[in-house]
Amino acid sequence: MQSTTPATPDKTFYWQGLEEFLAVDALPDGIHRLRLSTSNGTALTLDLRIHLDQGAPMTVHFYGAQQFPRKNTDPIFGALPTSRDLGSSYVLIHDPTLSLSVDIGLAWYEGYKGFAAAPTIRTVLCHLAEISNAPRTVLWGGSAGGYAVLRHVGTIPNAVGFVWNPQTAITRYQPAPVRRYANLAFDSDDLARGAASTPGITVDLTTLPQMPWSKSSIVYLQEADDRHVSRHLAYLLADQFPEVSREVVRRDTLFGLITPNFYLHQSLWEPGHTRPPKSAMNAFLRRLLDMSLDLPEILSTLQQTSHDLIRASKSSFRGPVRFELDAPVKPVSSRIRTVQWGSRFGREVTAQMTDTAPALVTRSILGQSIITAFSVRKSPIPKTALDLAATANSEQRQYLLRDRRASAKAEFDGDSDVEVVVLDLFEEVRGTVNAGNGFIVTNHGFLRRSDGSDLTEHEFGSKRHRTLWKSRLERLNAISIENGVDLVLLHADAERLTIQDWEWLGIPEPTVEVLDRWSAMMDEVREQLPAATWIDAEVDAPLHDVATITGEKLAHVLTELKSLGRNGKKSDPEDSTGFEHQSTDSF
Repeated sequence: MQSTTPATPDKTFYWQGLEEFLAVDALPDGIHRLRLSTSNGTALTLDLRIHLDQGAPMTVHFYGAQQFPRKNTDPIFGALPTSRDLGSSYVLIHDPTLSLSVDIGLAWYEGYKGFAAAPTIRTVLCHLAEISNAPRTVLWGGSAGGYAVLRHVGTIPNAVGFVWNPQTAITRYQPAPVRRYANLAFDSDDLARGAASTPGITVDLTTLPQMPWSKSSIVYLQEADDRHVSRHLAYLLADQFPEVSREVVRRDTLFGLITPNFYLHQSLWEPGHTRPPKSAMNAFLRRLLDMSLDLPEILSTLQQTSHDLIRASKSSFRGPVRFELDAPVKPVSSRIRTVQWGSRFGREVTAQMTDTAPALVTRSILGQSIITAFSVRKSPIPKTALDLAATANSEQRQYLLRDRRASAKAEFDGDSDVEVVVLDLFEEVRGTVNAGNGFIVTNHGFLRRSDGSDLTEHEFGSKRHRTLWKSRLERLNAISIENGVDLVLLHADAERLTIQDWEWLGIPEPTVEVLDRWSAMMDEVREQLPAATWIDAEVDAPLHDVATITGEKLAHVLTELKSLGRNGKKSDPEDSTGFEHQSTDSF
């Protein structure tokens, strides 16, 4: 029996159970609460906010983690403004487990002891699509909401899933929220064991007999700096697409079709477990709601939407460049796997390579000094004594986290297929900071110790800095030879840069004393990296213009390296003439 509250902008409709709800073939706009069971005298419900337009496509939103403790257990309906603006039917679903307590904010829409939510959610969504004659249903959400999308998309007729940074196994998520969910929902410290008592609950999508894309279309967005790349995306792909599974953990940017039903986009939009820019999310949603094209056609033409997402990057110094806009999801064997490491100058030089340069740029590493990258790391990685809250923004915080894991060196260790590292040294003028616990970081100027102690700074070219510099260059040389990696050094005279050049680089203008040491430090580099190929850039114009010319030189060098094979050796094993690494200032 249906009843309603007095007329309000958002009416609430109560249903005595699922059977009564399914018997109705027309539903008014508003909040619908389906009684499921009773717990401690309180009715437990499945709560939905519904707006249906006959014949229109339908969107279904699943939300991610919510703050807790909450003031009450009232239902939460996220993404209402976006859903309204899309001009389609929409359904917003409240996670029923969050109605059990104010002390939980994350439950993945799986349910609790004695109640598996998935079958009920699936039945309700199929019913809503049927009674509204929806020609397409777009399920969308991020993080835990993305998990729910992947869980359901293969069970809804004419459905497509749109997710960002989703979990693919609850048990591989952070231990604290998983344990909280297990305790509250199943009275167990072990989620897998507790959930096993209720048939129909799934805690790991990678163990399903059929992946979601085998039945429905998926558009999957992933922030490249998010730990979910290795903990969730790579696991999801490992069984059926092992090559792509390896690629996602070794590259910043890639996008395209893995199968006709599965479009993957990975890039850097804002460091960490963050949602894409709203404009980009809306663009993907609107493409998926375009009923003038079928889903295979839409997925095959999403490259421009990927470009728009890359252009929406929030970083001041990571604006979109050519090698990010040409990043096929599957590796191309004819291209040299290249890592760019250094400053904005190196990034722009690498971007300015001609279209014919045979390179696939897998990583663009900014702001990490050689000393930081090749410092000795304890196992496990030491915790920093620095106050991360002192950083000005998430990008600066990410610099610290990358320094902590020596991300540049990690590229040598983690991608055995890297053939060339393009390196410039402008970032080195920042010097380094000893942050304690064996943790040396690049001096980005926003650092503060948590305990209030003074930081130990090593100015570029100082006695202590030079000692560290020499030993780390030796390590860089050794690991390059060991891994068969060619080093290409982009060199320009830092003493000739103007204040405008330093501002363009995003590096504070060095002192006269630091600049006076530049030439001697570069001599040290030439001595310690004897096999490196040097590209000398003449600073006779603004640095961003110099980058264009230098990019042409880099394209020439990479083309030559491609013809020679790895580490300067001829591809023909019978040809032992080798390759003489020289400065390219004569180009």
